Amino acid sequence: MRHRKLAAIPLLLTAVALATAACDSSSKAGTGASLPSPAPSAPSAPSAPSSTSALSTASAAVIVTETSQTKDVLMLRTPSGNIGCGIFANSVRCTIMTKTWTPPARPADCDLDWGSNLDLDGDGDAGLVCAGDSAYMQDSKVLAYNHAIRVGAIVCTSTQANLRCESVTTKHGFTVSKENYTIF
Repeated sequence: MRHRKLAAIPLLLTAVALATAACDSSSKAGTGASLPSPAPSAPSAPSAPSSTSALSTASAAVIVTETSQTKDVLMLRTPSGNIGCGIFANSVRCTIMTKTWTPPARPADCDLDWGSNLDLDGDGDAGLVCAGDSAYMQDSKVLAYNHAIRVGAIVCTSTQANLRCESVTTKHGFTVSKENYTIF
């Protein structure tokens, strides 16, 4: 089982920046705040307008909201309030608050929280992570059931069955729900 040990600082700073941006009256409702990336990045071209398209699944049509390729981060949560995520252009990390599944044994080098955070990194590796912080924010944007949102190469889809996050580039990702999780 792959795991990474994550420090609490980057996601905590993102949460503070998101909260500050939410108080800014110039922020546009429903678009998410554009926050500084945890890693330095080159200047980017102006944002492309958002667009919406439909993606069909076996159970229902899913509405995909396209966001700018230059979006730094989007914090979201599921309608149940049980899963929260931070989505970056090439990675995503989600925290599940309540689960009935048992994660694999904690790695010997993990002295932080284990089994409540899943991530998909820029290389396409997905799995549980050892983390000292949480991607869950109570006041995050709610991703309605049968809707998906794309930030850069990452698409997260919310259904009543689970939350699925994957890279459109590598086709790797994960699903997570109260009952189980999968890595692909």
